[in-house]
Order: sequence, then structure tokens, then C-alpha cells
Amino acid sequence: MKDTFKIIGFVLLGTIVFLAFGFGMGMFNFQSYKFFAPKYENVRREVFENTQSYVEGKRQEALKYYKEYNSTTDEQEKKALEMVIVQSFANFDTTLLEPKLENFITELKFK
Repeated sequence: MKDTFKIIGFVLLGTIVFLAFGFGMGMFNFQSYKFFAPKYENVRREVFENTQSYVEGKRQEALKYYKEYNSTTDEQEKKALEMVIVQSFANFDTTLLEPKLENFITELKFK
């Protein structure tokens, strides 16, 4: 009878230890995910921002804004376009653009 209780006790203790270990590993995974996930996303974002399609899209967008800005005569429209351009190219490396567009955007950013 004592042996049966010992076996049941060891089985229950083993089950509790196993569940606690599993819970602990799950918490470790959450903590490591919380630490590494932002770093992975930053790398993915950096890779995306250096792709040819992203840079080409920004180049086309800059050219469109350049033509729009130079074709308008209304000062309110120019001011609105300035704000849109500055917002759109705030975190973009303008050295990737052709010099005419780079100067245009840099001039508006630091006006």
C-alpha cells in the first residue's frame, strides 16, 4: 500500500515538474521573442528600404512631386506640396536619387 502511494506521489510530482518546466520554457520563448522580434523587424525593414523596387518607387514619387511643385503657381498648393514632400521623404536617403531631385528635396526639408 505504501509503495502504491509512493508511485502515485512520484507520478504526480513528475507531472507537476514537467508542466512547470513546459510553462517556464514557454515564458522563456516569450521573453526571447520580445527581445529579438524588434531586431528581426528592423533588419527586414532595412533590407526592404534598400531594394531596387522601393528606391525606384521613391524616385518616381520624387519626380512626380518635382513636376507638380514646379507646375503650380498657387502659393497654398506649393506649401501643401512642401509638407507632403517633407513627410514622404523624411526617412529616405536622398543620395540614392539623381542630383536634381536630391537638391530639390533637401532644399524643401531644410527650408
